Amino acid sequence: PAPPLGLRALTGETPRLQVLPFADGDQLLLYTDGVTEARDHGRAFYPLADGLARHVSDEPARTRTALHDELLAHVGGRLHDDAALLLLRKPAAQSAALPEDLVEAWR
Repeated sequence: PAPPLGLRALTGETPRLQVLPFADGDQLLLYTDGVTEARDHGRAFYPLADGLARHVSDEPARTRTALHDELLAHVGGRLHDDAALLLLRKPAAQSAALPEDLVEAWR
């Protein structure tokens, strides 16, 4: 665990670099606390891990849209805090290259 962004200086700890593998096809989800702290009418937090397990797919936009829609349904249609989801997928090496005609147009 680490302190929230921007608050590490208050701990006096020196940050450690951690390198994790990120292979072709892997996905990385970044989110704000407005997502994980969103509550329903019964005050239950939105279960992001459960939603991700239900909606993860090879297409990040589809996963993100499903999570967004589910989050809004969980809170009854209106968030009371800012919330952001960013889902990145590392493409396979052969699909990472830009089409040659597009590269040529930029030259």
